[in-house]
Amino acid sequence: MGMHFHLCHMVAETDWTSELTTIPIPALVLSGEKDSLFTSYNSIVTSGFIPNAQYVNILDASNMVFIDKPHETIEHIIRFLNTSTTISSVGPNDELTELHKKMKEKFIHLQRPKESQIPTIRIRLLGEFSIHINETRVEKGWHKRLAKNVLLYLTLYRKVFREQLLEDFWPEDHVFNAQNKLRVCLNHLKSLLAEYDCPNILIADRQFIHMNAAISADIYDMYQILINDSFDEYRERIEVVLARYGEAVSHHNFLMGFCDEWSVRLKRKITSRMQYWAGRLSEYYLSQGNPEAAASYREIHNRL
Repeated sequence: MGMHFHLCHMVAETDWTSELTTIPIPALVLSGEKDSLFTSYNSIVTSGFIPNAQYVNILDASNMVFIDKPHETIEHIIRFLNTSTTISSVGPNDELTELHKKMKEKFIHLQRPKESQIPTIRIRLLGEFSIHINETRVEKGWHKRLAKNVLLYLTLYRKVFREQLLEDFWPEDHVFNAQNKLRVCLNHLKSLLAEYDCPNILIADRQFIHMNAAISADIYDMYQILINDSFDEYRERIEVVLARYGEAVSHHNFLMGFCDEWSVRLKRKITSRMQYWAGRLSEYYLSQGNPEAAASYREIHNRL
């Protein structure tokens, strides 16, 4: 499931169509009729972006066609190697063949305009503080008007109600004062982003606020793992999080300079969840007859 969603993110956040159109050599695209993750339709659409592609849909096969139908897979590969100088589409269904032809005609010259690409923001808040926009590090302006705090909030929740943000940052203020403070913060953040040729990243209307950007953040990835409730499914990833960030969290070397009430609560929650999982892992390895691993996680638990 994790790899499937990784594929979804890759498709959404990369210019994969333009890259496929630059492949000049013959390519064989094999799909399984019963592939429930990447369906035959998705495969034939994808192959349509490759200028010199041959598409084959193998019946009674799922994702791993070479395991489900090894002999047919070998036959198609041999045929492809012997005939790859010409473009042809081989498949059990004439409709798929025609669809492949139409897709090739439609997308062979497709190029995504550079200006339409979504900006990228990369945030590091564990053990360091750095923010890059389109690979350019933003050095100034983050410590004014809660810029980095609001950015962190939008990174964690992605799309938020205005009222919820007001409640989390200014719970004691009169709504009119809180709205004015939020307006100042958003204007400053917009102007800061505009300095790096991204004036339209921050989207705010009467109801919602969100970032129109591909955001990657170490704190977001860690947080999503820590707040889950499935020990069996997430155990290995939890171990990685504790090994990679346990020391930084135990020494309060994360979210440095984030002192507003909401950020302080977030720090406490992260520390508490880390401590909880360290305790669970200690109990798990003790039950598995591994006292050394149990002791190491108990040490992390006590340190947190």
